Amino acid sequence: MEIHKAAVGVYDSHNKAISAVKRLHKHGVEVDNISLIGKAEIVEDHLHAKQEPI
Repeated sequence: MEIHKAAVGVYDSHNKAISAVKRLHKHGVEVDNISLIGKAEIVEDHLHAKQEPI
């Protein structure tokens, strides 16, 4: 039987979400196993994450 583990985090800024991904990776989680969901826009046929001003 295969066991899957999952966790969900909600952050109020793009920068905080990226920091969480970096911490997970630092502690051994492969980046290929991490997904981010957020706002984005298409600029010249490329997807760009929308970042709030700091």
